[in-house]
Amino acid sequence: RGPAPGPVNTGAPKAVPPDNRVLISAGEYIRGWGENGQSIKGALPAFYIDKYEVTNREYYAFVRATNHRIPSDPRGAEYNIWRNGTYPPELADHPVVNVSYQDAENYAAWEKGRLPTEEEWGKAARGAEGFTYPWGNQFKPILANILANCKETPKSGGTKPTGIFPSGRSPYGIFDMAGNVKEWTSTPYESGNSRWKVSKGGSFQNSIEDV
Repeated sequence: RGPAPGPVNTGAPKAVPPDNRVLISAGEYIRGWGENGQSIKGALPAFYIDKYEVTNREYYAFVRATNHRIPSDPRGAEYNIWRNGTYPPELADHPVVNVSYQDAENYAAWEKGRLPTEEEWGKAARGAEGFTYPWGNQFKPILANILANCKETPKSGGTKPTGIFPSGRSPYGIFDMAGNVKEWTSTPYESGNSRWKVSKGGSFQNSIEDV
């Protein structure tokens, strides 16, 4: 999975135009639901988050500028998407994949941002009302690139260009928060300083339950 969108507090991003980031306003939001149906609320200060997933084209600019390693699949070179130091041109606007947490963190810092926490990601994806999905509480396969819609829409079966599901945007107008590729957060998977981090959103390989 490629880097998660990175919130910033001050300053303009280095390579991404300012209008590619969305301000998530401060205040309460519903972060979940209890067994009795009561909402569980949280509160966050304002933050910015990227409107789109990070593309191969954008990540390549980072690689060129910093001499950072290119994305690689841990299963072996035969699974790598990037070859000869770059990505296939037809995937320029697809989200970058095979990026470790540390890679994602380095990219976000280069963009003068950071990775979102799990709580920030959740509010940006589900809105203050705590929807089940970015667009509401009912799953609609035509609104996201996930495994469940492979037979129902031609826009499935692998990564897709970012932003091609406009009706699947979150309440804050953020694209692809469900499906396409998973997104890193800075939150440890377990309490404490775990080296494993939470990823969110699911991917084109996931079922409805895993998104």
